[in-house]
Amino acid sequence: MSRFPFVIRVAVGAVAVAAEKGQDLVTGAVGAPLVVGSKGAQTFLKIQQDLAELAVRGDEAIEALFPNKPEEHPAWATFDEEEDVEVEIPAPQTATPPTTTPPTTTPPTAVEPVSVAGVER
Repeated sequence: MSRFPFVIRVAVGAVAVAAEKGQDLVTGAVGAPLVVGSKGAQTFLKIQQDLAELAVRGDEAIEALFPNKPEEHPAWATFDEEEDVEVEIPAPQTATPPTTTPPTTTPPTAVEPVSVAGVER
């Protein structure tokens, strides 16, 4: 093994590290749009989750300040579960088989050709 001077070995090592970092940059640049899109979606979902959490806490605070009154049904409102409607369902009828009569056959009639103006047959 030949021994190069220390400065040359350091310079060659720096070039090798720079070449590796350059390859990492190229590989990273190819996947960058995917990473950016993924991070953007992650941030959007996190913000949406935080906003929903704040809304729930706000609802709880409003509930503590102004307790809900029990809901009363207006006189004009009707609800399905309050109505007792009886429906009579007719019993199924037994089907009688239809009487079959042999079909009557008529001989086919001849169709006369129709002439169209300007068209010859």
